[in-house]
Amino acid sequence: DAIQSLEGKKVVKVVNAADMRRRDEKEVSMALQKQGAFVVRSRSVYVRANNEGTTVFDPKWDKVGGAKEARSEFEAILAGVLGL
Repeated sequence: DAIQSLEGKKVVKVVNAADMRRRDEKEVSMALQKQGAFVVRSRSVYVRANNEGTTVFDPKWDKVGGAKEARSEFEAILAGVLGL
């Protein structure tokens, strides 16, 4: 039933919280990325921003490690969605 409900709709595949230090997660993430999925890596900046009630786009995270990459991940997803 779930597959039938997708007919005629566009699906954006996103691998979430991928830990690239783990071989199996990295392999699956990279394989899905080759098929067109977006990959959002596991980053502490996501947790920190969430705990502060902000997003990684808040200027307070400008100098935090991984913030630039995290923003790029979400900007890529947004560009993909807007391009549908």
